[in-house]
Amino acid sequence: MDSRTDLLLVDDFIDLLSQLDDFLDARDPEHHLTIRAIGGFSLMYHEQETSLTMLRMGSSDIDTLTKLPRNVATMVDIIAVNNGAPSDWLNNRWYANHNFNEELERFIVWEPTKYGFRHITLLVANLEGILLMKMRAVCEALEFAGYPANDEALAAELRTQDVMDVVSLLHFFDVTSALDFSRLNIPSEIDRTDLLLQYLINAGILSS
Repeated sequence: MDSRTDLLLVDDFIDLLSQLDDFLDARDPEHHLTIRAIGGFSLMYHEQETSLTMLRMGSSDIDTLTKLPRNVATMVDIIAVNNGAPSDWLNNRWYANHNFNEELERFIVWEPTKYGFRHITLLVANLEGILLMKMRAVCEALEFAGYPANDEALAAELRTQDVMDVVSLLHFFDVTSALDFSRLNIPSEIDRTDLLLQYLINAGILSS
């Protein structure tokens, strides 16, 4: 783990999860934790296992749709302190705050990973599902910022990493033009994909 940055790699997170697994084995051996990872960690895992190439240096956390009992949350905090890791390296804010786009969950396939633990099952969202989640985030930011009229608001609302993740995933699925984009199976639950398409064309990411 690089102490100069809060961005961790897959192996860093697996080491932290192994320590959590050891904690569970020693202190709560009857408990089993299923981690459903949906964010940057999932993308980095897929990058290891597929031909996906990501435009990211790492991730500060594992975004997970997982309920963390108080004793497990305490273990996560202890591991963070012991390793100099971000305090929310196992981040379940989406679950705890009910901010997850539940209407999109039916489009996500939870895939097993190659890592084996005694008390943890680690699942990652499939790439198609992650693309939909990332597209939703960018579309909402574009609409909220009043794109294309307000560049200043756009700079404040749009997360560069979300855009880079969308670009990486579109390249993986061989989407290089507006026509390719129109052929994507985008559910109606994602609004204003017209703004996203306009943004991608204006940025030179897709051809018109």
